[in-house]
Amino acid sequence: MRTILFFLISIITGCSTNQMYHSAKQYEVNQCLQTTSNAEYDDCIKRTEKTFNEYNVERDAVNEGQ
Repeated sequence: MRTILFFLISIITGCSTNQMYHSAKQYEVNQCLQTTSNAEYDDCIKRTEKTFNEYNVERDAVNEGQ
């Protein structure tokens, strides 16, 4: 539900894709801070290390494959 709300607010406020990506990434980092073990935290943070450019390349590749 939070994800849907996040995207609706982003669309309404006119955020760019880059801004949306970084906001979502910050949300994920905040979720990582709530993990209970160092191993969980490390795994969680590794999932947030992708740059916007890397994300864009992967997204474009998926869109071209459809």
